[in-house]
Amino acid sequence: MAISIGDYIRQKLRSKNISNKDAGEAIGVSESAFEKVLRQDEIYASRLIKLSALLNDNLFDYYYNIEPIKTFRQKEIELWQSNVGMLSEKLSEKDKRLRDQEDVIRLLKEKEQFLTTRS
Repeated sequence: MAISIGDYIRQKLRSKNISNKDAGEAIGVSESAFEKVLRQDEIYASRLIKLSALLNDNLFDYYYNIEPIKTFRQKEIELWQSNVGMLSEKLSEKDKRLRDQEDVIRLLKEKEQFLTTRS
């Protein structure tokens, strides 16, 4: 069984040496109230945001492996990857067009110089 959101947060806090007192203060509760928060099955998003800021870590990552969020996120990632691929293709096409235009400009300058020196 996966760990609870409270245990997940507890592990993150310990890894960064942040006390429950400091974490409680970050969400506006006492240390003992914070312990109760960690034992709950669900934690308010507003508290996760504040704790994420304290930890400088995205606590919403916890939910990325839970269905249906996992599937939604995977589809979102695939869409972004597809968009990046299309943009990369367009950028490559524009780079080629730019090189072609630079070649035309270079040839026109050479022609101009040739014609100027001939006269």
